[in-house]
Amino acid sequence: MPKLTGMTADGLTIILAPDHPPISEAGVKRLLEWVQQGNTLLFAPEKREDQLAKSLGIELHQGKPIKTSLAPLALTELTAGIQRLVVRSGNRILMGKMDAVRHFGDSSGGVVISFREGAGTAIVLSDPHLVTNEGLPEGDNLNLLVNVLFSFVKDSKIVYLDEYHHGFERRPTILHLLKGTPTGWALIQVLLAIIILLYSRGRRFGRPKPVFKEIHRSSMEYVTSLAGIYHNAQASFLALLNLYERLTRSAAWAKSNRSIMELMDECRRKIASGEISEKELIDLSRRIELALHPEEGR
Repeated sequence: MPKLTGMTADGLTIILAPDHPPISEAGVKRLLEWVQQGNTLLFAPEKREDQLAKSLGIELHQGKPIKTSLAPLALTELTAGIQRLVVRSGNRILMGKMDAVRHFGDSSGGVVISFREGAGTAIVLSDPHLVTNEGLPEGDNLNLLVNVLFSFVKDSKIVYLDEYHHGFERRPTILHLLKGTPTGWALIQVLLAIIILLYSRGRRFGRPKPVFKEIHRSSMEYVTSLAGIYHNAQASFLALLNLYERLTRSAAWAKSNRSIMELMDECRRKIASGEISEKELIDLSRRIELALHPEEGR
């Protein structure tokens, strides 16, 4: 019933604790005009400053919430078949209208009252809990709503339930829907626990370690080490022969390379002499490696 403009037929309008958004002055005026034409309003305010309550001339005394059972104050069409109403609110209705009927109440004020509004009727409850899904099963609360329907909704009249002023038209978010149920709260808690776990497992407990860099050794180091091994094994002459053979194989494609030819001549002289020291072997090995792989020396 958006903004109370959808009422096009006679019937009963039920409005419980309107607040999100509150009923506007224009909405109150339209509603009262509709009631005064001979229709019925069942209204349960929750705040003293409610605009509709002020327009109806009622004042809401707000007290501490307390669960109470109330017996009927008079035998009326609204109290028929009711022994006890169960209310949970401490709110009570105060008003100065002489024709108002108090169906239920106590020394603090009325809980269920009704009065004429033009050709129609206004029924006011001090506690919306009386006609909610949670409150209807308690005591004889359900009988109160049944009495209202049988007394004021006849000849196929329509019952309007106001949800617009409960925020029904707003588009709820997923979080809003989850918060409305115990299961939703449980899912939110599980989600938070997962986020905390992922955050704690993903934290670093020290500075990041540098990426391991593989060390590439040059062929010069290999040649130097190999020459030392040959000398220690007293196989320097054998190493010299191997070096000469390597130069000989290389000479096939490097005949014009003067450095290689000079090294071959030096190897022949050392082979002819039959002697070579460790220092000479290492030096000769390095020079041969540089001649065959000039890029290693850069």
